[in-house]
Amino acid sequence: MIKKFILINSLLFVLVLGIHLSKSAFNGVLMSLPEQARYEYVNFILRGDKLLHLKVVTLELLLERKYDADIQILFTLCDRTSKTIGEPIPQLAVKVIHQNYNDKLLELLDFYKHDELSSQIIKRQIEKLQLK
Repeated sequence: MIKKFILINSLLFVLVLGIHLSKSAFNGVLMSLPEQARYEYVNFILRGDKLLHLKVVTLELLLERKYDADIQILFTLCDRTSKTIGEPIPQLAVKVIHQNYNDKLLELLDFYKHDELSSQIIKRQIEKLQLK
């Protein structure tokens, strides 16, 4: 557990030093990690409140490569009423779920059944994605 914590903090420190990290460099870092460490690192970035640019880059990479991510974290990123999450994060999160976890779309809609605004926007975005 301590080893994982140190690894994640070390990787985050390296990435923060690279301030404007290119997507290909970040992808190289992710590819070099063992599968379980990559899963935990992706979830750590997506769960965090800071480094929104890194969160966007991570979601874009999830669209390009099918890395695993915690579906519940992706669900929370689709929130259109959040004060801390702004576009393009919710839109990218819906695209990732549609592309990589298509069988979870009904669960996503159920997750937001009490949030009318998010629910309607997510439904429209899914319809547009299915037409492509």
